[in-house]
Amino acid sequence: MIGLELVPAAIPARLRAEFEIFIKTVPAIMTALKTVKPKPSAKPAPRQKMNVLVQLVTDAEIAKLNKIYRNKTGPTDVLSFCYAERGAKTFSHEPYGEIYISYPTAARQAREMRHTLAHELTVLAVHGALHVMGYDHEKSERGRREMQKLETTALTKLFAQNAAGLITR
Repeated sequence: MIGLELVPAAIPARLRAEFEIFIKTVPAIMTALKTVKPKPSAKPAPRQKMNVLVQLVTDAEIAKLNKIYRNKTGPTDVLSFCYAERGAKTFSHEPYGEIYISYPTAARQAREMRHTLAHELTVLAVHGALHVMGYDHEKSERGRREMQKLETTALTKLFAQNAAGLITR
């Protein structure tokens, strides 16, 4: 089972109420992902927890990470890092991976999709968590279908309607 831990961030006052709603959603996100099995490439060692840090960052911060790790210019909505995929050895008290979400990009996407920022942050967290668990929609059509199904299943558990994930869009 994956555990998500939010890293405190300096959030603009006008967005704080939506972040509070998202924070309260984090346990439900973990429950919705409970049945997802990590891919073998991301499988934690015995007794290692799959604790993932979720960090909300600015467009400038995520653009810098996007350039360094993906060689892509500009901001993106979510970036995920799974340390097991890179062969890094971690201790049980260390994070298993990290998810970075750009809250300005998430706010823009929420407006475009006509739903709340809390909803968009939830979609991005689910998407990022699946990447940390070893799923990838960019490498193959089979991988895209597999991850899309998992994403839709998790989001359907979280939202009665409008359960479209990033891959579906």
